[in-house]
Amino acid sequence: MSAVTDTIRKLLAIAEDPSASPHEREVAANRAATLMARHAITSLDLNTAHTEEITTTSIFVPGGPSTPSLAQGLGIDAVARASGAQTYYNDNRRRYNTDTGPGVTVHIAGFRTELDTLIPLASSLIAQTALAWTTWRRSHHDDYQWMTPVERKELRAGYVYGYAEGVAQRIKSSRQEAIQERTSAGDTSTALVLRTKEQRLEDHMNSLNLGTPKDLTLDPAGVADGRDDGWASGLGSPTNKTIKDLNPNLITQ
Repeated sequence: MSAVTDTIRKLLAIAEDPSASPHEREVAANRAATLMARHAITSLDLNTAHTEEITTTSIFVPGGPSTPSLAQGLGIDAVARASGAQTYYNDNRRRYNTDTGPGVTVHIAGFRTELDTLIPLASSLIAQTALAWTTWRRSHHDDYQWMTPVERKELRAGYVYGYAEGVAQRIKSSRQEAIQERTSAGDTSTALVLRTKEQRLEDHMNSLNLGTPKDLTLDPAGVADGRDDGWASGLGSPTNKTIKDLNPNLITQ
């Protein structure tokens, strides 16, 4: 593990630490997002762009069909793509007789440089989104309680996906800044390396012959609110977190 990767993991731990102050968690989350994006760019190597191995790592998002586990999986996809990786998933939300229980298994394919920082971020995102949703629901209790079950499900799924989109947008912004800095400094290889790796990853995904992802109905207002909260949090560093709030199954109400 590189020093930068170790620092990013430590910052993510602070962003999830209930004993840290809200300001400390927010600063840590923002710093982790910036470091992650910059590390992915500054560690690019033209000499290995054609030979670096593509690997796949899986993350399990718990939750049955009544939960937004699929929305969370699609949200992880948005974050992964913003980070230079791609995903596919297995929908096991109706399979209760398994060791892990029902849920969605998200497979993240990419190069080790990206995955070393992306995997802890994606794992952290699940718990952080759970708290953000709980906070949003409490602040909109009067409106939420009068919604139908279908409206609640679509709103919750929209918020969960939107939150991840907000994080993804921040990562894209940080990566673009890092690319621009290298270009301004006279680096002419960065764009070429990125295009090469992007094409190799695209070819890899096409070789898997994956099916079409399932459609998911998302409430537009929920997506918008979630996106705003995800962006404003830096990396999704919520306030007033408790140990109980770290349970991703909180996104069930």
